[in-house]
Amino acid sequence: MVNKRNKIKKYSRLKLKKLKLLNLNRTLVNAKSDIVELPAEQLQSTSESVAPPQYPETFDGTVVELQSVSPSFFDTSEKVLGTERITGTVSPQILEISDMAPVNLQPVSVTPPPCVTEAPEDPPYIVEQECETNSIKTITGRRIVDIVYFLEQLQQQKHDPLFQCDFSCLVLITEKRTGLVSHFNFQCRMCKKYFKVCTDHLDTDRIDINTAAVSGIVASGIGYSQFEETMSAMDVPIFREKYYAKIQDHMFNEWEATAVEAMEQAAAIEREAAIQEGRVFNGFPVIDVFADGAWCKRSYGNNYKAMSGVAAIVGRKFGKVLFIGVKNKYCLICARAEKRQEKPKSHVCYKNYEGPSSGMEATIVCEGFKESTNMYGLIYGNIVADGDSATYAKILASDPYEGYVVSKIECRNHVLRNMCNKLRALGKDTKYPKVQRKHITDEKVMSMRKVVTTSIKHNKNNPRDIAIRQIHEDITNSLNHAYGDHRRCKDYCCSKDKSILSSTVGELEHSTFWFRLKVILNSVASKSRSLLEDVDTNAVERFNSVVAKFVGGKRINFASRRSYQARCSAAVVSYNTKRPLYTLHKKILGKSPVGSLQKLEGRREQKRKQANAVKRKKNRTKLFEKQNDYGGRVAAPDMSVEDYSAASADFMTNLNTLVCDREGIQKRTTLQRESTEWLQIRRLMLTASNFG
Repeated sequence: MVNKRNKIKKYSRLKLKKLKLLNLNRTLVNAKSDIVELPAEQLQSTSESVAPPQYPETFDGTVVELQSVSPSFFDTSEKVLGTERITGTVSPQILEISDMAPVNLQPVSVTPPPCVTEAPEDPPYIVEQECETNSIKTITGRRIVDIVYFLEQLQQQKHDPLFQCDFSCLVLITEKRTGLVSHFNFQCRMCKKYFKVCTDHLDTDRIDINTAAVSGIVASGIGYSQFEETMSAMDVPIFREKYYAKIQDHMFNEWEATAVEAMEQAAAIEREAAIQEGRVFNGFPVIDVFADGAWCKRSYGNNYKAMSGVAAIVGRKFGKVLFIGVKNKYCLICARAEKRQEKPKSHVCYKNYEGPSSGMEATIVCEGFKESTNMYGLIYGNIVADGDSATYAKILASDPYEGYVVSKIECRNHVLRNMCNKLRALGKDTKYPKVQRKHITDEKVMSMRKVVTTSIKHNKNNPRDIAIRQIHEDITNSLNHAYGDHRRCKDYCCSKDKSILSSTVGELEHSTFWFRLKVILNSVASKSRSLLEDVDTNAVERFNSVVAKFVGGKRINFASRRSYQARCSAAVVSYNTKRPLYTLHKKILGKSPVGSLQKLEGRREQKRKQANAVKRKKNRTKLFEKQNDYGGRVAAPDMSVEDYSAASADFMTNLNTLVCDREGIQKRTTLQRESTEWLQIRRLMLTASNFG
């Protein structure tokens, strides 16, 4: 009893600040419940000389021991029955009576000390339910993080030295996403504090990940759907389309502003070069330019129904874009309102053109010539363009520079390509006899083309008037050269004997077909003055290919509103600077960006320089002249016996029909080789000429 008494005294001094247990108000009613309740009213502050409490005895005389006393707010793992401030637990050494016969326990009467009244009985205690462990929403998938910033935040989560809390004590509660940026909310299991961890450093000198993603979408030539599909395959959640449109509109402004700066820089160096060469008219430097246009969808040479078109003016000296214009025939918001027969809502409308799509190029280029003096203080003296549009005629009609007439130089590649196309088309024109058309082969066409290119190369350094005359003569003679008449061939064009090596010219020279061939060659000869310049529009054609890359290869419709126009501006930045994203981010941040972007475009620039350092001749040799794996001459299996018998019977029936009409056929095929019917029938039968 003394040890028990000392044990209770020691625990009371440490935990309850010298509060002593006076008496027990009730006895243990059910020993199996392991709970003893101590009323707080029977406890008061006394000196250490107070007598120890009396312990009730069980039916067999065993004393029930009170194991511990603690404040009611102190959490324990055992069953606790609390009063206002004091709780008690029963020692596990209590007598097990579950296997004994039931015995009615009588409470032990304890006489309370004087001046102490018995407290009323406490109400039944309430057991609170624990929180469900699966109440937190499961967060899955992958996230894009700034790894350095993210790890720094995790290292800072050792927050309470008393409990030694660190990241292992944190539980992920919620996630708040702003596009590709995630804000994670954690709660510590020990101290119940909340903490936030972000995947991207928003207060930094770099562009945030959402803006960077949209700029990359434009630069790679894709749209929201392609980006969503790519990120979904990687299980990375992204921003919604409405939020994407908001960021995209801001980025379009940045692309267009960056393109304006790039074109101004290109015009400045063109102006300085013209001044140094002394090409000045009325105080304005005069330069030569390339011009060409493109559409938002492929026309395949006959379907000019695009909703948007772009045209560019490129400086000839340095090959950079000086002017770009976009014409739109369609506005999505206006079109929807018109379909619903209602007034369109207030919006920025990008529809700025009425008319055929084929006229967009001429309109844009003409506007560029009119604005050249106001924008850059330049005069576009010579325009190098193709002959496919009425651009030059429109420029002359508008007279952009008072007292100065703009000259046009035909693109060499377009002239030669049109010549070859017209010759091949003539070989398929059924208005002429097949015996004549069969002489138009690819070999003959390329032979004529080679004469033209050789003459240009030989005469380009000669005096201008003499060179133009020589080129004109060589082009008109190229037809005779191709068909074996080399009497008027120049040594630099032909190394064969100066004689007639074929009778084809004699057979064709008095026919309408030969006259048509000479018309095509004379049309090319009339452009000898332009051909002498030996220039092409490859510079602006390359820009058109960059535009095609930014608009998804013309396979995605970006012409509904502003997207096509902004992507063309992005193509200007890419073409002029060769580092589109680097230039854009530098414009936004005001300083050079760092990281993977700088390394990527630096590597590309290095590869470009290495490729241009050595010029290699392209191997254009055709390895396989005949294609027997696809097309009309594809190899087919042999016919079955039944099919062969049926085909033979049909063939003999057709021959019998021809025999019945022998006299009519003889009258219609008197000219023999001049008759297409004679040539066709000759393939079906053996004539007397085959036997001598």
